Amino acid sequence: MKKCLKCGSNVEDENRFCQYCGYELTADINGFPNIICKEKRMEISVLLAIFLPGISYFYLGLFKRGILYLLSFMILFLVLAIKSGFYTNIAQINTQILAIVYIIVCLCIYAYQIMDVVEKTKMINNKYIRFLK
Repeated sequence: MKKCLKCGSNVEDENRFCQYCGYELTADINGFPNIICKEKRMEISVLLAIFLPGISYFYLGLFKRGILYLLSFMILFLVLAIKSGFYTNIAQINTQILAIVYIIVCLCIYAYQIMDVVEKTKMINNKYIRFLK
């Protein structure tokens, strides 16, 4: 019995596709899943997460997360740039309060990103996250 890499269900050895999710079961000559399990260095991941936030996901091979992280900061910056020239009459929020809220939100996202990179690096090194060739 093999395990499907997508849904984790048990599949017969002779099946080429998973009977539950339809995922193609690629295998090499020895019958082991055709996966890449290259370990990533924790030091590089953490340093990239600290000094180049978002780029560390690209180092780990998690491109969607990296793009989402960078886009989230761009959107937050655009919101601050648009709101910085205006005063809201309804809530009487001025730009200093908006800037403080922006900084707090960015710092929370930044701290989460560092913790997430450490966790994902451990998962890659322990073979919980695998990449198909």
